Amino acid sequence: MLSLVLALSASAVAFTAWRWWRPTPTVSAKIRSIKDVDLNWRCDAGHSFIAKGEAGDRQCGSCSQPAYAVTLFQCPQHGATEVAARFAAGADGVPRVSQYRVHEGIWSPATESVRCPQCGAPMFRKQADPLDALSRGKKKGG
Repeated sequence: MLSLVLALSASAVAFTAWRWWRPTPTVSAKIRSIKDVDLNWRCDAGHSFIAKGEAGDRQCGSCSQPAYAVTLFQCPQHGATEVAARFAAGADGVPRVSQYRVHEGIWSPATESVRCPQCGAPMFRKQADPLDALSRGKKKGG
């Protein structure tokens, strides 16, 4: 009986020592790029499609005009507005939003706030509903 207690104690001490002196595991975080994400795109002719993100403009498959990624911005007073976005590679090579355009206006730097076309108030990016991604690929009954 004493040998069993000594064996369990020795294994507990060995396990504790191993946990104490082992190096901390490094966990590399998966960083998603826009190239990993499907974005909504729209050209100036009004054609819409879904494709992977990329830096620079994408060509519309229907009319060959430049197409831009689109997202929604929210005005507290007037609601959601579709805004075109351009991506450019940063100094580290990672694509980031570089410019925004409301409707077919002029492109403004992403460092400036996006303004509501009706009242001029700053708008904020509307957060997507996570359930929209689930229903995107499903057919609607009818």
